[in-house]
Amino acid sequence: MLKVFTNDFLNVTVRNPETVETDSKTLVDHAVTMIKSARLASTIFSDVKSLKSFTLPPQPVYPVIFISIEDESRDHALAGQDSVDRSVGINVLTKVKSRQKSLDRNVVLADRCRQVIMKYPDFNGACYNMGYVGTTYGQITTGSDLVFGTQVLFNTQSYESLPTS
Repeated sequence: MLKVFTNDFLNVTVRNPETVETDSKTLVDHAVTMIKSARLASTIFSDVKSLKSFTLPPQPVYPVIFISIEDESRDHALAGQDSVDRSVGINVLTKVKSRQKSLDRNVVLADRCRQVIMKYPDFNGACYNMGYVGTTYGQITTGSDLVFGTQVLFNTQSYESLPTS
């Protein structure tokens, strides 16, 4: 039997039977929590010095992972609720020391983040649908640092209640 996919630390997919109302901050907090819990189970995350939500820290110690909301749109598809589509980016930045080693490390770290998020296809009950969009990577500068940056993008669908008057 040929294994198409192997995974050292994730062996199950978890899905909650119910979805709760979710705002952007809660969604990002769920992603941070999932990656923080994976740090305990995998040595690849042990070098991550900074795991933040929304923005890159002012003076980062690399490698850095930060989660961002890239896009948000609302549709009044449900009675009394908005169906909210959000693009969530998992951003991995690694300082360029040895070009090949740094790039390899960056891409592997980003792929592990993708695996962690895909283990929870409903973001721990925060979404009723989630899909992997793709991975983008390249070389960028942040301040005076030359870094490799990789973004793993997911599209999520959740709901929020409409305000009542």
